[in-house]
Parts: sequence; structure tokens; C-alpha cells
Amino acid sequence: MGIDKSKLEYHGKTFLDIAISNLSEVADQVLLISNHEAISGVEVYSDLVENIGPLGGLHTGLSYSNNPTNIVMACDMPLLNPFVLKEMILNTPKNSDGMVPYLQDKPQLLCAVFHKSIHPLLIKSIDSGTRKVMEFVEILEIYKWEVPVMHRHCFKNINTRMDYTDLISPKKESK
Repeated sequence: MGIDKSKLEYHGKTFLDIAISNLSEVADQVLLISNHEAISGVEVYSDLVENIGPLGGLHTGLSYSNNPTNIVMACDMPLLNPFVLKEMILNTPKNSDGMVPYLQDKPQLLCAVFHKSIHPLLIKSIDSGTRKVMEFVEILEIYKWEVPVMHRHCFKNINTRMDYTDLISPKKESK
């Protein structure tokens, strides 16, 4: 997209503010893995291992997390709400390594639940050269949660200018 998506606005709030607000309703600790400046009420950390993409963010988040169960999400899903985040947590089996939502067989890897217990395996995977989240997730015992139809719109990523235009100016249905 070529711009910082965290600063895009939806209904007068930035995508980042929306994500923080939604996560704050379901989690007692919210971590932001980013190069952003300090944000009131949120712990902000830079990647402990740079230039490895989302896997580095997952590593950093789990390093600083105080919780056994962690929601990991990108900020470019402004329709994701606390109800769905809570559903994700409730649908994560305790005897798994985590849960990945699926939309019609497509994993939503940047909005998932991971147990902190995977952290040592994540470090080992990064050290051995793993750089893709899917490659790492494939070695875990992950519960695949098929997102109910009524929640599928919540997982809409805003990846292009057209996606953003569609979000802020929805097309009117013809009669």
C-alpha cells in the first residue's frame, strides 16, 4: 500500500487505536510490536530480531508477554471487534499450541491465538532459518477454527488503496 496503515482512519479513529481499544477489552496486557513512539497504556517494543517480518513480531510479543494465552493481530483489520476476539480465545483448546482462524480454507495467520509455551520452539525455528509464519505454524499443534459466516467480514484486511476506499465508502446496494 506504501503508507503506514496504522494511521489510516475508520469512523474517526486510527486503525491502531481501534486495534488497541478492541484488544484492551479482552486482554489484561496489550503489547505493540512496532517502531511507534510510546502510547499511553500500551507497552511498545521493537523487534528483538529485525528484518524477519511477522515472525519477529510474534517472537518479540511472546518474549514480553506475561500471559499463557496471547492474541496476535495486525492493525489492518479495523472490523475485528472484541466479541470476535473473545470467541477466538474461547475456541482455543488448552491442549493445543494455539488457534488459527480459517476463512474458507484460508488461514488468517496475522490474527491468531498462540500459547506462550510455543516460544522456545519459535526461537529454535528462527535460529534455524524459518522466516514465514505459515512454515512455523505447520510444525505446531494448531486448532483450525472455521470462522462462522456471520463473523467473516471482521477479518477483512485492508491491504490496498481500493480496500480502504471500499471500507470508508461502501457501495450502496441497488434496488
